[in-house]
Amino acid sequence: MAALPTVKSEFDVTTKNYCVKFKLNPDHHTYFKSKDNFSDACLPKHAKHQSIVELVESSFKLCVKLQISTIHTKYSRRLGSGWICGVNESGPDQYKIRIVTAKHVIGADFKKIIISVQLYFHRFDQGDIEKTDRNVELFASGQIESCGDDICCFECCSDLGTFNKIKQDLEKHLKSLNTFIKYNQYTRDKNKVCFLLSHPHGCICYVSIGERYIQNDDGSDDEDPNKEITYTIASCQGSSGGYVLYLGLNNVKTKRIHLKSRSLFSISSKPILENMILKSD
Repeated sequence: MAALPTVKSEFDVTTKNYCVKFKLNPDHHTYFKSKDNFSDACLPKHAKHQSIVELVESSFKLCVKLQISTIHTKYSRRLGSGWICGVNESGPDQYKIRIVTAKHVIGADFKKIIISVQLYFHRFDQGDIEKTDRNVELFASGQIESCGDDICCFECCSDLGTFNKIKQDLEKHLKSLNTFIKYNQYTRDKNKVCFLLSHPHGCICYVSIGERYIQNDDGSDDEDPNKEITYTIASCQGSSGGYVLYLGLNNVKTKRIHLKSRSLFSISSKPILENMILKSD
């Protein structure tokens, strides 16, 4: 897979300016929290629990920034977010990372694009990051798979070190999720908090916090894991494809991808199919 052009473009400058404005905007400080600034102090009173903090913290490491470029020009690019949903060791030196995102982030013409995937993009000053947490860039390889109305997934080839680190991060996230599920049994009925992890405007990963609600045709609030769930939560351009965590649902393990945004507030997400998640032997 060809690398993205290294020549500075108007797109790069615009993205950098957005990140500067993002840091200075008081609304963003209110609604978005970085990995370093997230703690139980950010949570509503009824949701202050260590298992929730650990679940969100483990999710940060699996959220990725996507930059989509057409093959024929270095100026036509789009930004979005994605989520690492699995790893696949298909043979000797065949280490693959599986990413899921919103299909509209990638675009319709899968064969004419280059997808850059940035992992561990958590801080603005990358020079201060520990070596084990450095920004890593991978590129999509193989086919883009359609996995629903507006969900798709793809794989990136990786070196063994990155592969093993991501595998550990997935295991830690699953452990955090299982710990939270035990807590969720006792708080499910009253807890409607949800989290969106994404890279707004192509900036570092942020979490925004809001409330979800389910309104069925009969007026009930019962969960259907196969349907869209709506919520009020802060998002921006570039948040599409981000990972959505819901508290208080029966099927907490159903992973969801953020699909639509309107102004600062999101409106829906859809579930990721379980067969999209690949594991190494």
